[in-house]
Parts: sequence; C-alpha cells; structure tokens
Amino acid sequence: MKVLDLESSLTISEAACLQRLMLNLFESASVVTLDGSGVEQVDGAGVQLLAAFMKEAAERQVEVRWSGVSDRLWSAATQLGLAEVLDLKGAD
Repeated sequence: MKVLDLESSLTISEAACLQRLMLNLFESASVVTLDGSGVEQVDGAGVQLLAAFMKEAAERQVEVRWSGVSDRLWSAATQLGLAEVLDLKGAD
C-alpha cells in the first residue's frame, strides 16, 4: 500500500507535478491511500485531476482509500458534483 499526502495547495499550478506522482503510484501499488486532510486551497483543476486519478485507478484495478479530507476539499468536490466520483463518503 502506498500513501500520497496531498499538499496544502491542490490547484492548476501543482497539477502537472501531482499527476506525475499519481501515475507513478500505479506502477508500484495495488492499494493507494490519499490523505487530503491538509488541503487548504483547491480549484476545479485540482478536483478534476483527482477524478481522473480515480477513473484511472478503477481501470487499473487499484483500490483508492482516503485517510482524511479537509473541509475545503470536501466543499470543492461537492460544488463540482464530484464528491461521489472521488468516493469521499467513506473519508474520515
């Protein structure tokens, strides 16, 4: 199992770097845990990147779990209608 601690900022500025980190996880893990408890700033591009990650994980049969989700991340995902896609209902 691999754990990815999301940084405090999850915006378009960080998207390319985060995307590379996420894709590398698929090479070495069958279970990935995302920790979004420290996310303080998030935009649509950041949430969309997470949604794309979840879709790719499903296609590769990699299980994704959440160990925490900040209020800001929860709010952004909900406003964009992606909370269910991100499977945030099971997040702490």
